[in-house]
Amino acid sequence: MFLVSWLRQNARKAAAPAVAAIVAASAMYVVQELRLREQRITFHHHETELRAVLAAPDATLKSAQLRDGGTVTLIISWQRDTAIVVLKEAKPTGQDRAYQIWLMEGTDSRSIGLLQPNQTDTTLVFRVVRDKRALGVTIERAAGQVSPTLPLVAEIVLSP
Repeated sequence: MFLVSWLRQNARKAAAPAVAAIVAASAMYVVQELRLREQRITFHHHETELRAVLAAPDATLKSAQLRDGGTVTLIISWQRDTAIVVLKEAKPTGQDRAYQIWLMEGTDSRSIGLLQPNQTDTTLVFRVVRDKRALGVTIERAAGQVSPTLPLVAEIVLSP
């Protein structure tokens, strides 16, 4: 009888932490599932944009060598006002530097992508390419810059 009484009292004490652990694990699972869902939606949108630019009747391909090795390729559709930039096999930048990609028109430049330090490959889809003169690639501090640091690592002149 004593054992049964002791088990009932201690089972209640042990149940509370177990229930809390189950609730916490369930919450973490839900949060992770929501993140994965958001990533899948973003990936699907990105893939749809890629396919649309590649299939555009006016899609044009331009490419340039990076100063220290690697290539930057631009596929642009003026009708869709959308482009894809592919940076491939660039030289690693080190932990405190990163490649930054720009749309440029005179002194007006807009960053369209900042890679992670030592990241050497990327594919970006971006809009609003009309009225821009060039696509430029720079090596910047890892946090990025608000305007490109010269000299450019690579440049592709845009023209319809």
